[in-house]
Amino acid sequence: MNRALFLAALLLAPLFAAFEGFPKPSDIFMRTLQVRVSNAADANDTRDAVSNFGVTRLEWVYWTKAEKDRLLLRDLKGKVTRFGGSLNPTQPPREGTAPYCRGLDGSTATVPWLRVYKNDRTNMCANHPDTLPSLSNHIAFQVGLGINAFQVDDVAMNVDVMRAAGGCFCDHCVAGFSRELAAKGKLTAYAREGRGDGKTFDIRSFLLSKGVKSGDGVWNDPRFPAELKRDFEAFQMASVKSFLPRLQATASALFGGPISFSKNTEADWLGGTFDYAMYELPWGNASPAYLYGFISHQRAIGGTVVFDGPKKFPMGEAELPTLRAAFATAYAAGGYAFVPWDMFTAPAKPRLFIRPSELGDLTTFIRACAPLLDGFNQLLEPWTGAAATNHLAADPMGDNSLAIFPHLASRQPGKEAVLHLVNWGKGRAVAPIQLDPRALLANPRSRIRVTQFTPKAFEAEAVGRAWATGRYGDLVEKKVLLEGALRPFDATVDSWSLLQVVALDGESGPAAPRLFPFGGKVLGSVSVEVEADGNGKSVYTLDGSDPRAGSKAVSGPIAISPGPGKSVILKVRSVEGSSFSPIAEARYTGEFILKARPGPGAMKPGTRYAYYEGEFEGLPDWGALAPTKSGSVEFFHQGPRPVETKAWAGKFDAWLKVPRTGRYRFWGFFNAQKGLVRLTVSDKEIFTAGKGSEQGRGEAVLEEGLHPISAEVVESHSDGSKGSHYFFIGMSGPGIPETRLTDAYLVHEPIQP
Repeated sequence: MNRALFLAALLLAPLFAAFEGFPKPSDIFMRTLQVRVSNAADANDTRDAVSNFGVTRLEWVYWTKAEKDRLLLRDLKGKVTRFGGSLNPTQPPREGTAPYCRGLDGSTATVPWLRVYKNDRTNMCANHPDTLPSLSNHIAFQVGLGINAFQVDDVAMNVDVMRAAGGCFCDHCVAGFSRELAAKGKLTAYAREGRGDGKTFDIRSFLLSKGVKSGDGVWNDPRFPAELKRDFEAFQMASVKSFLPRLQATASALFGGPISFSKNTEADWLGGTFDYAMYELPWGNASPAYLYGFISHQRAIGGTVVFDGPKKFPMGEAELPTLRAAFATAYAAGGYAFVPWDMFTAPAKPRLFIRPSELGDLTTFIRACAPLLDGFNQLLEPWTGAAATNHLAADPMGDNSLAIFPHLASRQPGKEAVLHLVNWGKGRAVAPIQLDPRALLANPRSRIRVTQFTPKAFEAEAVGRAWATGRYGDLVEKKVLLEGALRPFDATVDSWSLLQVVALDGESGPAAPRLFPFGGKVLGSVSVEVEADGNGKSVYTLDGSDPRAGSKAVSGPIAISPGPGKSVILKVRSVEGSSFSPIAEARYTGEFILKARPGPGAMKPGTRYAYYEGEFEGLPDWGALAPTKSGSVEFFHQGPRPVETKAWAGKFDAWLKVPRTGRYRFWGFFNAQKGLVRLTVSDKEIFTAGKGSEQGRGEAVLEEGLHPISAEVVESHSDGSKGSHYFFIGMSGPGIPETRLTDAYLVHEPIQP
């Protein structure tokens, strides 16, 4: 089977379009809510951050008439290519108008999440004739400042209001909905139930006549008929979709030509009005698989995405590797990420200001490697043409992996390719890399050179010189890993590296064969397929010695059974006449399998628990405590805790039903700021997680049958909130999608009365 030719056909769309305002792959995005320093007590300076991070696009800014805004734009002109302003339907309308969304009683309909700020902000209505002129005033002011890009914040407008107040019931929406029903031939049926002359339908009057009360409960009120709700929702969505192109056309007209237009949402229903999306990434979605899938979807619908996040508060030392990996993966997978400076984390929480020493090495690395990003804008499926012996996790796109994203300069393999290596593990990753030149290069028998590019540590003085001159090349380390005939080689990755693969003049002798899978962990046994170029034969050894001409010939897949905790080293080389290829070498290590145990006879679904009250510094000695109460529940959760309790601990014990032998992944989450949760399966600790929204993850290879499972949870010091803290534990495995651990998989011994 020719994997390379098949996978090479999976080229995705180009990473960026020809439109001048569209981001380049090497653009660095940063936002700031306002230009800082904002006052004498503000320790954060927008100008310093832009230069330290090498920013090229300063977007999503609420510009003001303050002198500091004008001076910043003047000073950064020529260094920053795009200055982006924000358009928000909650911004003040033009004087003398009030084009707001309205509830059933005519009052302004405020989006619930905005109420946290205790102000009167609410969305303007997409159907109100004063909305576009009001936003046009904001556009004209910002264009006059020198803004050349716009982001539409709170872009859903009427639709945002819908889930609470049921939608906008202003006169313009009521009349527009009636016309929409007439155009669809639905007016007659609705008009019989409405009020008026029978030729129109007044949805506001109709709902009030049914007893629907204005306020947050409109959408879920059972007196709001389902079909009418669907029609009204479609109307509100269509209203927003028709308004946004007019807003973009107005911005372009006032700017005097096409202008970058982005949205703060991933919502597909908004259509193709926007050049790219800005998406606030939840902390729990920070994984290479999620980021790649999200970016691929945005590109498939004709745009791209700039991630804001992943969001977490507070952001400590333990979270920094994940933030860095997510930032690097956003670029490696064909998207972008905001420098998390002046980043919104949660309502009423402080904003996050990442330090240059924490991320500046990666942003300046992008600037230094701009030719390798901008010149290679065709992204292959991850891992196409490359494999690594991943000692961190079995899943190459898992959140403990070394993820590989290959890029080509055009739709067909040529003389060069670039591979992004992003380390999602804890600590430095050292992994053997195997390339398949047929997916990456036009002439797979070429001699090749592989050069690794790695970020240098952030150094303020060096970055200052680079910002002043525009030359960032000295901020990257370069190392040649391979030159000559192709063979596997080792790569060391701390956070993010680029591999430049270049075909050199002249052909080499036979290249090293390629092994599938290329080493790694083995559950029981594995069949290794060998692919080689040319007409010669391939020979191999399993004892660690170098293969010779008389070694055993490859005649099919090679069966390898290392045994638990043991390793087998496979070495393969090709022989063509008197020429020998370099050796392909890979290590296969047997997994330890946690054995199933005979459980007690009778079982009941769910888990036993013991609940304790008191102050706890970490997990207690359970045997030394007497529980406040005990019993059984259907799954691991905080249910046994009374809502008024300020500090508590709990231990849950059950048996896990494993349907078949294989690798199982577990995760847990506890949102209490001083919470802690530990999971143990068959006496093996899977993870310990805490610190607010930290998510614990771990895995184990389990034999089919029953395994004792224990979850221990502690809330050491309550913050005073009642009933708002929760934890859960989930798993996935062979034949089991990601699911919460419930009594479908948990059983326990009956509790004796």
